[in-house]
Amino acid sequence: MTDEFQSLWKQYDNKLERSLKLNQQLLEEIQGRKVRTSFGWAIAFKFMAIVLGIGWNALLGSLLWHFRGNYVFVAASGLIILFTAYSICGYVLQILLMFQINLSKSILTTQKSLAHLEAVIVWTLRVAFLQAPVYAFLFVPRGASVGYWVVLVLVALVLGAVSYWLYRRIRLGNLNGWVKKMVDNEGGKSIARARAFIREIEEYKKEVSE
Repeated sequence: MTDEFQSLWKQYDNKLERSLKLNQQLLEEIQGRKVRTSFGWAIAFKFMAIVLGIGWNALLGSLLWHFRGNYVFVAASGLIILFTAYSICGYVLQILLMFQINLSKSILTTQKSLAHLEAVIVWTLRVAFLQAPVYAFLFVPRGASVGYWVVLVLVALVLGAVSYWLYRRIRLGNLNGWVKKMVDNEGGKSIARARAFIREIEEYKKEVSE
């Protein structure tokens, strides 16, 4: 009788363990789908930004050749093309990182991927603002007066001060307030949701192990 009872208990224990594992797999699958859907919108936005960035660089490149005799325009447009190319590379890298995020991998690996993605988003965003003062020199007419140049330089200095201030404020250690909102719009919300889903899975595993 005792052996039969132990056998029945062991069978029940095995069924319960299989059920808990199945529940965990289902939870990971459901949360994984939610994460992929969340990142899907961010990926679509970044694809659009890449297309617009390539179009903008193509336009500036054609104008650069057309106005190649205007050295101020050539220098300004060349710098803007470089900044835009940097942003495009940043968006491409972000998309690749988003495709790699998978909740079925180890939690440590997923957390590292999310942290890397967040760092790339912040760096791409903060560097993009540094090009602001360059736009002041984009269309300078030939033979511009001294007064025109004085105003232009003043505008560029103001834009430079603002862009440098933004560059200093937008960083990983300052993700709150308006900085957080900017990062959220670039994919930060999706990262936060993925981290929340990971916490849910961790809590479920703890409950099961207790």
